Amino acid sequence: MLDLIANLAIPLIMLMIVVYGKYKKVDIFESFIAGAIDGLKTALNILPYIIGIFIAIGIFKSGKGIEMLEFIFDPIANLFKIPKELIGLIMMKPISGSGALGMYSELAARVSVDSLIEKMGATIVGASETVLVFHRKGMVTQWRE
Repeated sequence: MLDLIANLAIPLIMLMIVVYGKYKKVDIFESFIAGAIDGLKTALNILPYIIGIFIAIGIFKSGKGIEMLEFIFDPIANLFKIPKELIGLIMMKPISGSGALGMYSELAARVSVDSLIEKMGATIVGASETVLVFHRKGMVTQWRE
């Protein structure tokens, strides 16, 4: 029964949107195109920031920045019994969710997939939110939920 509901959820929502749009006498196709154009504009506006973040993360990782962070924070991590491999991921997640996801995929390739470290990394990536967002005028910090 749950599979049936899950399979019908998106088509039913789309049908409800179309019916409601016709009821309100809205040109649905024009609205869809306008929304798609706005979405593309947004994607183009944030693309330089995303590229910059990935380049900065790559430079940081290739310059042994992650290893330095692991060395610096290892005593604190040992105090809380946090595996050393997760320190970089913990530091990256508040800055960049995409960067943290990349670090997680690297972590999963390094350790075995069903290990405790990999499961902890998956929890960090999946259960927390990026807290720094970027604005056109510069970086601003903001909590998002």
